[in-house]
Amino acid sequence: MSEVRWDFLTGFWSFGVPRGNDRTGRRKSRWRHSCRLHERYREPVSKELRYSERIFPSLGATLSLAALISSMTFAIWAALGLVIASSFAATATLFALLWWIRAIHTIEVSHDWLRVNDAKVTLQHLGELKVLTPNEWKCERGVNFDPGAYHAHRFWNKTGLKIKLRDERDPHNAWVIASKNPETFAKFLASD
Repeated sequence: MSEVRWDFLTGFWSFGVPRGNDRTGRRKSRWRHSCRLHERYREPVSKELRYSERIFPSLGATLSLAALISSMTFAIWAALGLVIASSFAATATLFALLWWIRAIHTIEVSHDWLRVNDAKVTLQHLGELKVLTPNEWKCERGVNFDPGAYHAHRFWNKTGLKIKLRDERDPHNAWVIASKNPETFAKFLASD
């Protein structure tokens, strides 16, 4: 019989069946499979965060996605019927929810590390900080786009920060990071 459990320490859903001993006589793990529900909610880089920020998808992007799914479901219902339209709506809603969760922009600053989404860098490698105004932000993402920089932003962000890197081994020469409060973010980075 299969069992499902939530492990609060690791943040994993585990599911499986008890298994027997391996060849060494030790009992094998009780759980065959485990999956992380959402990688963003893992343990922070350091237990002592100095600054943390999450930027969720905009209301306009969310409503546009919902309107797209609704209109396509209606068109499929009119052409092919209720069963196919319902299965499409369920599948599309699931993928939209996964996209929405993945689109959450996470920034964390600890005493030693800066982590933005899945990338992290030590604070000792950070160089010049520049807070970008909305006009400079628009130019940085458009005309002045630097393909050698690490870009951590979404299309709905309006302000951000550009950080030069001092590490010669890093393939990126700078980080361009979206932030709702770039002045506060820069203050926590510069206070090191």
